[in-house]
Amino acid sequence: MSDGMNETGGLRTAPGTSQGILLGLLSLVSVAASVLLAPVLPSMVAHFAPLDPHAETKVVLAMMAPALMVAVSSSFVGILIDKIGRRSVLIVSLLLYGLIGISPAFIHDLNILVCSRFLLGIFEAAIMVASTTLIGDYFEGKERQKWLIMQTVFVAVSGIPFILIGGVLGQLHWNVPFYVYGVFILAIPAALTLLREPSHRPRDDNSLAFPWRDVIGFYAIGLLVAILFLIVPIQLPFLLTQRGITSPLTISVGNMANSFAILVGSIYFRRRADHPVWANFAFAFAFIGVGLLLVVGTGNFWLTLVGAVLSGLGGGFILPAVVSEILRHLPFELRGRGTGRWQTSYFAGSFGGPLIVLGITSLTGALESTLIVMALVSLASALASLVALYKVRTVSQD
Repeated sequence: MSDGMNETGGLRTAPGTSQGILLGLLSLVSVAASVLLAPVLPSMVAHFAPLDPHAETKVVLAMMAPALMVAVSSSFVGILIDKIGRRSVLIVSLLLYGLIGISPAFIHDLNILVCSRFLLGIFEAAIMVASTTLIGDYFEGKERQKWLIMQTVFVAVSGIPFILIGGVLGQLHWNVPFYVYGVFILAIPAALTLLREPSHRPRDDNSLAFPWRDVIGFYAIGLLVAILFLIVPIQLPFLLTQRGITSPLTISVGNMANSFAILVGSIYFRRRADHPVWANFAFAFAFIGVGLLLVVGTGNFWLTLVGAVLSGLGGGFILPAVVSEILRHLPFELRGRGTGRWQTSYFAGSFGGPLIVLGITSLTGALESTLIVMALVSLASALASLVALYKVRTVSQD
């Protein structure tokens, strides 16, 4: 495919590699919004603590605020995108994301800083929804799957570099990493050059009912996937510490193995994309469930590492599978709001997942017991997917 634009769907030549790479890279706003600050959280607390007795709580809230706002605002952003267009919302949001992202470097009031982070989440949501919607608009079939996979790959690969960048810049001062958000402003010229608003023959919105029956189950799966997806990256350091493994390097090996497995799982999805969707879901949930059981295992580090890899493979595999299936059921006129609702379900799981794990742990009394519960939930989901596959095949044969 070439990189220009064509008359079909409002584009002069079919979108190609340049558009796909740009839209995939824009998904990095979700990683930058949270991971970039992780290394400087203690420094932020130390800076604001003399002036604010609740500094620690507010700094943690500042880190979590964007994900919460993505969950809250994505559905509304999706409606806006369908009404006024993908490209204009994307470009304005890139500008505001960059400016608001930088602003904490100049803010001396922690309350205002926290508010800026909530605002950042709204424009993060707009960028994520608009870019994913444009992937759905520009590409179909295997090409669409390819770029959804690349979107997942970019996110999986970027976590470690963002942590390193945040750590290196944080050595200079706690507020220096915030300047990195300005990089996304530099994406605006590329967006103006490479992206065009897809035109489409207008249809009466009143004649289009949102296909809830077709997609609501996939939104629920997305919510569950988000909860399961983050268990190993967040809980593994705590689990290893409880087992007496406190070396940051050793702990990072476990998380890096999980991240690399997510990358491999996402790429492998392309080889199985033609398989029935419920078969793919069963495959992925089984990997996640078995992986979590091995993470608990016998306490052996290497067995735990194998579990982290299996869990990552399943997580990386299922994410593009869910998004691809949702987009397949969305007509052009409803694609923005449908993508927005996907982002709402996923980020609700991302935000609520750690709280759910904490709640279950308070009941079970041990993190290992909680991981076993979540493993059983994943394996039950694999079984339910097989049942759904059987029903689909039975109906198709009648």
